[in-house]
Amino acid sequence: MSDNNKAITSEIRDGVGILYWNDTTQSVNCLYEAVLLEFEKEFNALVEQKDVKGVVVTSPRDKFIVGADIKVLTKIRDLPAEELFKQNQQLSLFFRHMETQGKPVVAAINGDALGGGLELAMACHYRVVADDNSIKLGTPEVMLGLLPGAGGTQRLPRLIGLQDGLRYLTTGGNIRPPKALKLGLVNEVVPADQLLDVACDAIRSGKAPRRQPFDAANWQASPPVHSQEFVQVMGAGVALVRDKTHDNYPAPQAMLSCVYQGLQLPMESALKYEGRQFVTLARGPVSRTMIRTLWFGRNDANKLAKRPAGIEDTKFTQVGVLGAGVMGAGIAICTAEAGIRCVLVDISDEAAQRGKDYARDYWQRQLTKKRITQDEFDARMARIVPTSDYAKLGGSQLVIEAVFEDRGLKAKVTRMTEEATGDDAVFGTNTSTLPITGLAEASDRPQSFIGIHFFSPVEKMPLVEIIRGEKTDVRATAVAMDYVAAISKTPIVVNDSRGFYTSRVFGTYGREAFEMLQEGYSPTLIENVGRSTGMPMGPFELIDMIGVDTAQKIAAATEAEVGREAMEAAGENFYNKDLLDWIVLECERPGQKTGQGFYDYEGRKPSKLWSGLHERYPGKLDNPDIAELKKRFLHIQTLETLRCMEEGVVTAADDADVGSIFGWGFAPWSGGVMSYGETHVGWSRLLADCEDYAKRFGKRFEPNDLLRSLAAGEKAFFNDSAAA
Repeated sequence: MSDNNKAITSEIRDGVGILYWNDTTQSVNCLYEAVLLEFEKEFNALVEQKDVKGVVVTSPRDKFIVGADIKVLTKIRDLPAEELFKQNQQLSLFFRHMETQGKPVVAAINGDALGGGLELAMACHYRVVADDNSIKLGTPEVMLGLLPGAGGTQRLPRLIGLQDGLRYLTTGGNIRPPKALKLGLVNEVVPADQLLDVACDAIRSGKAPRRQPFDAANWQASPPVHSQEFVQVMGAGVALVRDKTHDNYPAPQAMLSCVYQGLQLPMESALKYEGRQFVTLARGPVSRTMIRTLWFGRNDANKLAKRPAGIEDTKFTQVGVLGAGVMGAGIAICTAEAGIRCVLVDISDEAAQRGKDYARDYWQRQLTKKRITQDEFDARMARIVPTSDYAKLGGSQLVIEAVFEDRGLKAKVTRMTEEATGDDAVFGTNTSTLPITGLAEASDRPQSFIGIHFFSPVEKMPLVEIIRGEKTDVRATAVAMDYVAAISKTPIVVNDSRGFYTSRVFGTYGREAFEMLQEGYSPTLIENVGRSTGMPMGPFELIDMIGVDTAQKIAAATEAEVGREAMEAAGENFYNKDLLDWIVLECERPGQKTGQGFYDYEGRKPSKLWSGLHERYPGKLDNPDIAELKKRFLHIQTLETLRCMEEGVVTAADDADVGSIFGWGFAPWSGGVMSYGETHVGWSRLLADCEDYAKRFGKRFEPNDLLRSLAAGEKAFFNDSAAA
């Protein structure tokens, strides 16, 4: 970095050295070798001056420091283990030098301090943070399959205690300034305009110490190592991690080990132990694939990296939503939160008002919890205009239909909308399975007709699947992507197919559960195996949440349009229609929304699997092969994705991975369906398993040509798939 563009600058103010971290070559301050060398040089130059009483570290930017540069990590993680360990220790040893060089060091935390940024702050003797509840402090490395490798696993439990330290390390949760003060993570919370003055005064007054509390000769961990309470907290931590991760994520387990071993060692030895654990994780397949998808894949999608070129960006002033049910109301919520006027249309003014009332209740809960202000609440409410008058859709750049899955009804509202809107308006249908090309036949402007598939609950789910019909043009695609970006969700773009990509592949999870039921496995076993794969819920609970009646209607509509024999021949029977008919039509258990589905519910929380399911499917198989059942759940979803890839429904492996994790919650530890197949299993192993399963369990596991070519080594989707 040239002297003309220094990331680290310094000044001396009344005997206090101040280091400003201001790396304008990056969008945010982050840690990488060049800037760290510059920081080390400037820091040492200050502390070596006799007239400097101590050093303050701060930043003039909106954020303090947000962690390591992930791009750098991906370039160095395949270095020999000893070389990677050496690089890790250089940073750890410098942070250790900061806290042992003899002069007080204060962190003036002006904004987010995350990952390595918080580790640097914890290596300071005193921490002052601005009084701004939007500031986040935390160690989010676990979200990418890693641990904080610059002393974070050692300093955090030493500073805030074992129980809280383990909780924030293993969950990656954020800590706001008031909570940080209560925990003892920071020493003061002060108005932002006083931050630097207070930090400097802490040095001049002697309030900031010259060494860390844990470097005192009589220091003990809280609770003391090997005390009964220490053993209990560690034991509870191990149990909680295993319960939450099912041993799919190595990072939380490595953190537990670092804390347990490190608290019994001198700090220098503890840092070496942490460094070795970091190297193992960084070179392993879980962090590799999580970084690939949860970081790079999602960031590219959010930045609209695949948006059609040459199309002017759309600045939305009004969006129409047809249907004020749960889906339509959720879309209205997201639209209004983005600052866009939303005309919410339903069959009557009263029905439309119920959708606005849903939004009011949702925002009222946020207001009560002080997550939004009264002004924000009022502004959002004013942006939703409930009506039964289609004429009010005039001026909308985009209209999204979210009515029932009925072709006739969708055709009707399409025509009514086009009569009320201009030729430039794009029409989006929020169908989950009906082919877009067929629905577009009702439109006079099929080039502006596109699928915009939201997931329930809309206001919480991060993904939106955009589906191009045969006649959808690039402008409609660009407008849809612009809208998804405007409401801060993640888009993927796929081509038309029954079920598109997400519904089609996700359906195999429930179908495999139904097949297992009929093979003689108990419902409880199946549900627990599903969770143990890393899926967010067991298959029965997940179908309950979506709606058993929704699944039944999809199965019925598909059978009516395609025919049962054709469905089974094509492998398109996503759900066992007979079982769904029994639960929904005979037993009247439509799902979570009524408190009766595969589960019985207390409020919206499942209490236990419905006894009637056990009576019909008691489970007759002993000594089940749990590992094989887990593979069946994950393999079938990957195989169906390969079919989508082969048919051109999905055109990019990274889109498939992003869609699988953020759409239906495919095991995040895997990095997504394609990363699971290529990096975690290997295509040749997947082929052999599927050939075996096809013989034993049915032709739904029959490998396609793409899988065979991948297994033969003719193609790979990722250039970083080698697991160390």
